[in-house]
Amino acid sequence: LTVFSVYLLFFVSGKKAILRALFVGSLIGFIVLTRPIGIFLPLPFLFFYVLLKRREISAKTVLLHVLMFVCGSAAILFPWALRNRVAAGVWGISSLGAYNVFSFNIPLFLSRKNGDSVETNLAALYSETKGLTESQAKEFRHAKELNAIIKKYIFEDPLGFAFFHVSRVPQFVAGNSSKNLYVNILEIVYAKNNPFPDK
Repeated sequence: LTVFSVYLLFFVSGKKAILRALFVGSLIGFIVLTRPIGIFLPLPFLFFYVLLKRREISAKTVLLHVLMFVCGSAAILFPWALRNRVAAGVWGISSLGAYNVFSFNIPLFLSRKNGDSVETNLAALYSETKGLTESQAKEFRHAKELNAIIKKYIFEDPLGFAFFHVSRVPQFVAGNSSKNLYVNILEIVYAKNNPFPDK
């Protein structure tokens, strides 16, 4: 789905760009539901889309496409987030999303940024919780606490985290593909190396 979304958003042209943006947003929503660790996946899609299209089409049109993309994703994700709010009192898609970002993404990001070990950063993160254990951190009722810590470190260096997250997209794509197809989104977008050449 991720590879197909890249293809539709960046390589298909025509008069139905608004509908494509809506459809791709919906696909990304489904990806996030099936793999909550990809909760930030829309960000690199939108970043590169704005970066590449701002010279090809008007700013108003780009904004409209971004809005349709967001609406497509929200249409898929909001009902599930609402269900979680009603059932557990927390807005969110999955407890695993917060747990995975807290336990893997943020420690790895901090490790690369500071030059120390992932384990050291993970221990420091847990010390900022209210005494949570690993099993407790996986429970959805603690997602709000984890998200507060996650946001703290992301907002300290939003650009650095954005580039870190983009660098992780190829690995995410490889794990998502049924054929284990490894597609480097940076190469696709910047070099226009179409993974779906015309036959």
